[in-house]
Amino acid sequence: MNRTATINKSIHGFPVEVKLNIDGQGNSNIETGVGMFDHLLQLFSKHGNFDLDIKCKADLQVDDHHLVDEVAMNLGLIFKSALSKTENSKINRYGFFILPMDEALITCAIDFCDRNSFIFDVKFSRERIGNLSTEMIREFWSLFSQKAEINFVIKSEYGINDHHIAEAIFKCVAKTINIALTLK
Repeated sequence: MNRTATINKSIHGFPVEVKLNIDGQGNSNIETGVGMFDHLLQLFSKHGNFDLDIKCKADLQVDDHHLVDEVAMNLGLIFKSALSKTENSKINRYGFFILPMDEALITCAIDFCDRNSFIFDVKFSRERIGNLSTEMIREFWSLFSQKAEINFVIKSEYGINDHHIAEAIFKCVAKTINIALTLK
């Protein structure tokens, strides 16, 4: 089965290209211009075993909001597109994972059900991690879940270091999606 997709779609008017292979090796080529965001997306690819290429340019002279929105929506759409080649009855559909990273502990649960509900119970103490606004992490996963049409919960059980919390979220989500999309 070939669960791959490519999207060249501009939602906010910025050039974006996303390529996904759900059944990949965790290889990635990410270029957004926001170093911390690139790092988190690379971790997502690696820990989910998804091959993922993302190239996007946006108005970073303003801030990172439009860029993160653009990538989130297109990533959600591309997962939906790649999964359209698989009947829901042939995947686990549900995924759940608890991931520790240093002092942080994140729990994620997902249902690929063609409906959207999103809960994000995570607190950050800093406004930014590197050049990424921490508020955009919630925004990213909210928009991703809308476009992928999934029920999705992300909860921080513990955590002090915002960098560890952010990394644990992206790794935990990747593991959770990998479990949900495993073929029966």
